[in-house]
Amino acid sequence: MSTILLTLACSADPVTPTAVGTTDPPASTDTPGPTDTSAPPTVESFGWEEPRDVAVAGMATADVCATCHDSAQNASALRDEIGQSVAPYDLWQSSMMANATRDPLWRAVVSAELDATPAASEVIQQTCLRCHAPLASAAHGLTGLDRPTFADLAPGSDMLQLALDGVSCTLCHQIEPDGLGTEASYDGGWTVAGQGVIYGPHADPFAHPMEMHSGYTPVQADHVGRSDLCATCHVVHVDAVEADGTPMGVHAIEQGTGLEWEVSGYAATDTTCQTCHLPTESAQGVPIVTRIAHNPSGQDFPPTSPRSPVGRHILVGGNTLVPQMLR
Repeated sequence: MSTILLTLACSADPVTPTAVGTTDPPASTDTPGPTDTSAPPTVESFGWEEPRDVAVAGMATADVCATCHDSAQNASALRDEIGQSVAPYDLWQSSMMANATRDPLWRAVVSAELDATPAASEVIQQTCLRCHAPLASAAHGLTGLDRPTFADLAPGSDMLQLALDGVSCTLCHQIEPDGLGTEASYDGGWTVAGQGVIYGPHADPFAHPMEMHSGYTPVQADHVGRSDLCATCHVVHVDAVEADGTPMGVHAIEQGTGLEWEVSGYAATDTTCQTCHLPTESAQGVPIVTRIAHNPSGQDFPPTSPRSPVGRHILVGGNTLVPQMLR
């Protein structure tokens, strides 16, 4: 079963296998019955589309940010001491965060859960999409809707584009500091206000160009460097349920990375998640000092000056299998 699910999950359009060296059976003369259009959407129907710029209720896809935060050939911005790109957009693109909804293993596990407990289908979808498609989940909430399911991610829709952007810039950089580190913040308990405020580590940001080109205002905030922010989706509790979806009163930790960090030696030395997963040194071990944005034409902004620290958004973890599958 798991092999079948994984195969389906890896393909946006399932392929019918063809045997080699055999004769096709004669076509059936039976009249096909009516097509059942009432079946609920599944993770397999949640497909891929060409990315496009989308903004809904203060949540925008990363292409909006890439205008000034990718690498530009004619700019010194966002490069390390030997000229390699440290641009957030460039590095994030290949991460598991960017591919959180494209991840075939995640899709296979969701398929298995839905197949095993169809009575709990809605809560399974809402729970999984909260952290794997957080832009769509946030936009739903900010427009007064319940948490989304696959049925809300229709082909061609803005919500599907937001979902396919994975764990993206305007989610992480809009999470509010209130309540971080509390139990209520776990299980995707992050909150966003959707007021166009983008939190970052640098004081006195050059705000006007960003406001003009993206509609967002950069604001300095220390909580973007705290592990508590990451723990909102890296501490996940799930309820054991009966076959009919009834909770059994038993809770399990599906993922406890944030809690594990909290009781580790890393927390005692103030080594946060960001210290390792968004390192502020180049691949050569040199502290990064660079302009943090270029203008939309790909040139340096004259009023800006190099800043430090600058985190490399490599977001590398223990999952080495899926990035290879997605190459």
